[in-house]
Amino acid sequence: MSGEKIPALEEYSAEQILLVRQYSPAVDRYLNIVNNPCNEGWEYSLRWQRHHHWLRAAMATLLKTATASDVCQYWSHAADTLINQVWTKNGGLENTNLGIFAVGKLGACELNLSSDVDLMFVSAKPASGEDLALVQKIIQSLSHTNNYGFCLRVDADLRPGGKLGPLVSSRSQFEDYYWTQGATWE
Repeated sequence: MSGEKIPALEEYSAEQILLVRQYSPAVDRYLNIVNNPCNEGWEYSLRWQRHHHWLRAAMATLLKTATASDVCQYWSHAADTLINQVWTKNGGLENTNLGIFAVGKLGACELNLSSDVDLMFVSAKPASGEDLALVQKIIQSLSHTNNYGFCLRVDADLRPGGKLGPLVSSRSQFEDYYWTQGATWE
C-alpha cells in the first residue's frame, strides 16, 4: 500500500493526539480500539485494520501532515486492500466467474474519509444463485456494523440498470448496457 506520504500513528506527539482526540469523537473511539486490540476473530481484525488506516488518514488531514490528494490515494488503497481481503476470505476470484469493479471515488482513487465505496459485480456467465450469495456475503462482511463499527459502506447502485438492474451482471449484460444505454459520466 502506498502510505509513505502519510505519517504512521507513532510519529505524532502526545499533544497532537490529544488535540485530535478532543476535536473528533470518531478519532477518540478508533484510537481506543486500535490501542487496545483484542482477538475476537476475522471481522474484528478487518475493522481494526480499517480503523488504523482511517486514523492515519484522518490525523494527516486534521494536522495537515499530508496533502488532500495523498490522503485520498492512501485511503483508496486501504479500502481496496480491505475489499480484496474480504473477497479472498469469501472464496476469491480464482474460484468463481466473478469480477469486481471499483467505480466512483474509489475507482478514481479519490475516496475521502466519509465516502462509501461504489462496487459493481460482473460474471463471465449468467450469475448463479451461488454467485449472488457470494456477492451478498461480501457486501455484508464489509458493511455490517458490530461493536467495533463497520468496515466500509458499500453502494452497489451504480451497476448497469441502477437499483433495478441485477446485483451481478453477466458480461453480456454489462457490455450491452454500456454500449447502448450508458451515460457519458459512466
